[in-house]
Amino acid sequence: MSRSGETGILSHRRDARNKRPRAVAYIAFAVWAAVVSFRFFQEHPLKPRSVWRLVENFRPPPLPSDFLKIALTAKHVLFALVLLAVGVMVGRLLLKTIGAWREDDRPGDRWETVQRLVLALGLGWGVLMYLIFLLGAVGGLYTWAMWGLMLALFLACARGLPSLFHDLKTLLARGESESRAPLARATGAVVGVMLLLTAIIALAPSITHDTIVYHLSVPRQYLLAHRIVPIPYDLFSNTFLNMEMLYTGALLIDDFILANLIHYILGVGVVAFLYSFARANFGGAVAAIATLMFFFNPSFLNELSLAWVDIGMTFYFLLAMYCLWKWKAGAGERWLVLLCVFAGIFAGMKYTSIYGLVSIGVMIAAVSLGTKQRRVFSTVRNLGLYGLVVTLFVAPYLIKNYVITGNPIYPVAYNIFGGKWLIEEQVARMLVYVDSHGMGRDWLHMLALPWN
Repeated sequence: MSRSGETGILSHRRDARNKRPRAVAYIAFAVWAAVVSFRFFQEHPLKPRSVWRLVENFRPPPLPSDFLKIALTAKHVLFALVLLAVGVMVGRLLLKTIGAWREDDRPGDRWETVQRLVLALGLGWGVLMYLIFLLGAVGGLYTWAMWGLMLALFLACARGLPSLFHDLKTLLARGESESRAPLARATGAVVGVMLLLTAIIALAPSITHDTIVYHLSVPRQYLLAHRIVPIPYDLFSNTFLNMEMLYTGALLIDDFILANLIHYILGVGVVAFLYSFARANFGGAVAAIATLMFFFNPSFLNELSLAWVDIGMTFYFLLAMYCLWKWKAGAGERWLVLLCVFAGIFAGMKYTSIYGLVSIGVMIAAVSLGTKQRRVFSTVRNLGLYGLVVTLFVAPYLIKNYVITGNPIYPVAYNIFGGKWLIEEQVARMLVYVDSHGMGRDWLHMLALPWN
């Protein structure tokens, strides 16, 4: 047998060996998906009679003939694109300023471009959150002030507009290897259809409890007074409200539909970032499986089209983890600073961020002590920087809560700091109710999470 023939046989055997673990991974994923689906429908039974009734009563929706409705929908989407563009441009400028974005670093790489743009969006919208908080603190919550703020940010970053168009061109470029990958195409098609459907839902009014009680009602109260004001008896109005600040801006220039679209955009950003990061570092198969596992989590799909907070928290926690990855890989101390910034924005969204903050702190310590030098001083310094930055990002809310209620972490620690409007027993009952949500916190429930 010729040398080329032997080489071909060896190559074929090597490919076969490489495909075995991939096939096992696909089978494991299929089994896991079946278990989750079974468990979900066991908790939320869907009877065949109900399904048949839906099919029997289905009628195709009439084509939109009302120009006013079409124009209104276009306005919501346009305003969302404006917010998106401003956020990305502000973030790009900041990333380039600190040296975390260099135009000559892997130019034309689609997956690197996706990661950078999502990173820029997170940084830009983080800036917007705190600027809107500042407007609320000084009594400047007016539509003209919000548009003026966005115009000022746009003009400050206008020089980066050609580069942004170049990035979009890179995203739209189609590679030959990618076009032939059936798994990538199937993943894109399934996720794309679901994103389209949830986008349509996001264009409808939200009647969920949390949205009506505080995610949008608190910003609405602020707009009526044109400033941040006390809202008696609403426990959640004096917690951390970073996402609600974005929703305040949305209500200033549009209405609740734009708030829905903001949370939707962050969800799309999570999916895009997760896929692009896995695609660039672990290959298309891992990227597809990871994306499908995350995307079809019922909680994610349920919240994607709603003006809630949790997907926003997921977004910023993911960006913080990416910065940790870059810092650990030796990309420089600037990535540790970015990690602290994204963790600070994440912390300013909800009290439950404390769990993620502790996890990040443990990982910072592990990375610092995992170096060859294992210097305790550098570990303490890194953790000190982390704690300082996070404290600075939550300080505006701590001060606001203290001024309004006398309790910086209202209504938590009511027995220590006290607070207004409620008695300690009422707060205790409310916190017990809030704590009852979830799938359990002991080790047995943790082990059962894949089943649940």
